[in-house]
Amino acid sequence: MAGALVGLQFVDNLTPFTSIKSTCRRLGRNHGIGSSLIRQLMGEARAAKVPLTLSTAKINLASQLYERLGFRVVSEGEYKFYYVF
Repeated sequence: MAGALVGLQFVDNLTPFTSIKSTCRRLGRNHGIGSSLIRQLMGEARAAKVPLTLSTAKINLASQLYERLGFRVVSEGEYKFYYVF
């Protein structure tokens, strides 16, 4: 896996809310990369005293990661869960 492109993360915190888009190829999953990136954002949100929100498709296995890290579902649509930390 050394040197391989395993994913992409984009964070936009210049707008009134922080927008995060991330994706991870199968090769990069289950190595703690996503957890590490999200924990860093959680720390920044905590320091700034602002909530960190995200949404994901209900069929996305990442929902298990978000709940394990302490996010809670605050709303759900037909196809999405909406979380806050």
